[in-house]
Amino acid sequence: MATNESLKNQLAEKPQKQVAPGQLGLKALMNTPTMRKKFEEVLHDNANAFMSNVMTLVSNDSYLADSEPMSIMSGALTAATLNLGLDKNLGYAYLVPFNSKNKQ
Repeated sequence: MATNESLKNQLAEKPQKQVAPGQLGLKALMNTPTMRKKFEEVLHDNANAFMSNVMTLVSNDSYLADSEPMSIMSGALTAATLNLGLDKNLGYAYLVPFNSKNKQ
């Protein structure tokens, strides 16, 4: 029977897979240090609130939830750079989903 130490050693020796940003989900992509840093550079103290707002917006819209996470992040970063909120009720900026995937 395997002991706790042997299991820990096996897990420690297992190489960590690097995942391309395009393969991450939206939540995982938002939590990467690079994305967090970009939003913090643009929004300073409001970065966490803005990123939370993006997550809420996407989770409440099934079309946005099916969109590419990197595309959503790009639109959100553009709105953040222009200092525009993404709240649908305010109407300053919108993330509009388009179905541009190739269908065969």
